[in-house]
Amino acid sequence: MPQAPLDNLHLFLNHIYPHLRPAVEMIRKTMAEFAPAVTERPNPEYLQYYRRYRIATVKMGVNVIYLDFPFGDLFVDPYGRLKEFESNISGMRLKIRSIDEINENMIRHYINQAIDVDGRPETRSPDWYARVKK
Repeated sequence: MPQAPLDNLHLFLNHIYPHLRPAVEMIRKTMAEFAPAVTERPNPEYLQYYRRYRIATVKMGVNVIYLDFPFGDLFVDPYGRLKEFESNISGMRLKIRSIDEINENMIRHYINQAIDVDGRPETRSPDWYARVKK
């Protein structure tokens, strides 16, 4: 994975509550290990991961970490942990309250599906999403 701008990364990590930092580090480690073609783009407010397009976003909520997947509604969810966004936006969200709620296999499963959806040649064509959702 290409190196992220360190200033933004440090600002983001300092923004995270100490009890949630291990969960963020697990996500970052898993992403770097199992998705080397994915680029991490930190911002002081969130981390975004891109391959061709954005595949995931890690951000801080009120005492939780959110791992958002823009096309998560197309995923198979054997863990039953993905929930829809509260707004009209398509996608799914994994809500993490502590490191004990997640494991590396779960994160890897969701990351692999995000990469799979991103790698489909028809992804992002104007009518692709409507056809897939039927």
